[in-house]
Amino acid sequence: MTNRFVSFERKKNQNKAKQFFSEFLKLRQSPRNDMYFMLRSPIRIIKIHTKSIIFKKLIKRSTRIKDQPKAVEPIISERTFPLRI
Repeated sequence: MTNRFVSFERKKNQNKAKQFFSEFLKLRQSPRNDMYFMLRSPIRIIKIHTKSIIFKKLIKRSTRIKDQPKAVEPIISERTFPLRI
């Protein structure tokens, strides 16, 4: 699960993200008072949520573009419709 979140990070920030998520999972198993982690967690969580919202919009947009049928030009011979722009 953490690999998915880490993959959304830029290459240079992936090590920090791995460290954050491993620490986060350790704190879930054995909670302790870590003020620095508590202060940076909400900021990090907000960043994760904004990235996921952007990713969701991107996926939705790409599927919407794929699902739209291509416009088919009507077959009109040049003799019946001589107007050209």
